[in-house]
Amino acid sequence: MQRQLKIFHWFIYLLVLQMKKKCNLKINGDLAIEVTEQYTKRFGMKGTITQYRELEKILAESRLNSDLDQLLEPYSLFIDRISVEEVYAANKKSFLSESKVDTTIKVPKNILNCFIYLDLKKDIE
Repeated sequence: MQRQLKIFHWFIYLLVLQMKKKCNLKINGDLAIEVTEQYTKRFGMKGTITQYRELEKILAESRLNSDLDQLLEPYSLFIDRISVEEVYAANKKSFLSESKVDTTIKVPKNILNCFIYLDLKKDIE
């Protein structure tokens, strides 16, 4: 049930943006932590974050993509591409003040944040 509420939150957030299709990774705390862990395993978190394309691939393989595709399916829409911009590492304190996080998840010292752009396409049958 909690996962469904988070999916619903993302969907409402997209609607509020009037389909500008831009959202902030930090608003979904658990997803931001999962993405940070995957990115850190591959590239570490030292210095400037430069692996934008790889971060886009991590997001495309994440539950963000599959969950939103599932929500958009009844409208014959799907996510064609995920891109990121303005990637940086937010500190734990600011992250926790702006995010909702499952209390059982360990929060790293720094968490990736970025703007996520979603290219939506209409499925033509």
